[in-house]
This record gives sequence, C-alpha cells and structure tokens, in this order.
Amino acid sequence: MTPETDARAHPNVDVETMSPDAYRTRTLRVDFLFLDRNDCDRCSGTEDSLHRAIDRLAPLFDDLGVEIVVRNVRVETAADARRTRLASSPTIRIDGRDVQPAIDESPCNSCSDLCGGETGVDCRTWLFDGERHSRAPVALLVDALLRAAFSDRWERYGTRERDAETGDPYRLPENLRTFFEATERGQGGENETEPCC
Repeated sequence: MTPETDARAHPNVDVETMSPDAYRTRTLRVDFLFLDRNDCDRCSGTEDSLHRAIDRLAPLFDDLGVEIVVRNVRVETAADARRTRLASSPTIRIDGRDVQPAIDESPCNSCSDLCGGETGVDCRTWLFDGERHSRAPVALLVDALLRAAFSDRWERYGTRERDAETGDPYRLPENLRTFFEATERGQGGENETEPCC
C-alpha cells in the first residue's frame, strides 16, 4: 500500500506530497476561535490584528522556512465550546497555546445586543504594555508568533490549553453558558445563524 492509501484509512491523518521548493522547516498552527466575527467588534478586530501580524512577519518567516496555517474555528454551541475548550472569545492559540493565558474580560455591547439586549455578555480583552485593549494588539501577536517560531522559547512562554490528557476537567464558563442559552432561545440579532463574539 502507498502512504496515501494508508492515510485514507485514517480520517485524522493528512499526507502531503510537495516539492522541495514548498518544503518548510517549521509550521505554526494558529487557531482563531470566535463566536461571531460578523457582528462582534472584538472578534472582527482581533481577526484583523491577526492578519496584520502575519502580513508583517511573512517576509521574515519565508526566509526562515516557517509556514503559518490559520484555522478559523467558529464556536456555535456549548458543545462546541466544550470540544474546543474555549474559555473566552475571541481566542488565538499557536500550536495549542493561548497567546495570552491569563483571561481578562469586560462587557461587550455588540454581543449583548445579539443576545437580545437583556443578557449582559462579557468578551475577551487583551492586556499589553500595561493597557487593556478590546482587540488583540498586532504587537502582542507578532511577539507570540516570533516566540512560537523559535519553539524553545515558546515552550517556556505559555501553557497548553487544558485537555483530557492533563486530567483537568473543562468547565464551560458562565459567560459562555449565558451567551449560548440566550442564542438558543432565539434572542439573536438580525443574523441569528451567526452568534456573537
């Protein structure tokens, strides 16, 4: 059997054939987890910051042979939050590590509006250079991407998201529970198929 045939028997295995020109010595997996990037200013702003950080580093990473793979993960339900172990929205993880492990949140008007306005929803804020930001600062993401590219530093920087292997049970944060309960009751905004944050 060829490797491609073996891989098809395992849906969680990808086998790629590539030319030496396309080969990269390091691949960074960047996960952007969000509840709503259409109506939530924090999610859309953080996504924009992520793209700007990647654009800024692309020439350097190309020279170093570093590839970035971005996975946009829309978390639509409490079950999705449990599966992805989402602690706050939006979240950016690089190789499974939250770029800012300490979670800070504040009231999010756009998400509260999407939940019918009766339910207050807190979304993530980002602490950087002694200030609180409603979107992930580009400089914070550039720093995290550089640390991850030089993985010996990244290993010491953050902690991996807790998962079943660590033995720490995931608990759906009350904030996310409130959001999902409100959207399940149909209190979403104009675009009910796209929940907020």
